[in-house]
Amino acid sequence: MESVLHKYFGKEIKLPVPEDALFLHNRTFSEVEAKARKVKLRDRERFTNAEFLAFWKMGMSLS
Repeated sequence: MESVLHKYFGKEIKLPVPEDALFLHNRTFSEVEAKARKVKLRDRERFTNAEFLAFWKMGMSLS
């Protein structure tokens, strides 16, 4: 699907990304990275029981 600008100008036009959007993206990405590290650490520490891990994965796939 071509954009209206692409149809009008005949070439791809890249619009600048607002600073607010970049800031929010970077902040959110940092928060997600931090949470992912915590989850990874907890996964190593608590979920060593294979039976529990299988049960947890089944629960996640159903939600």
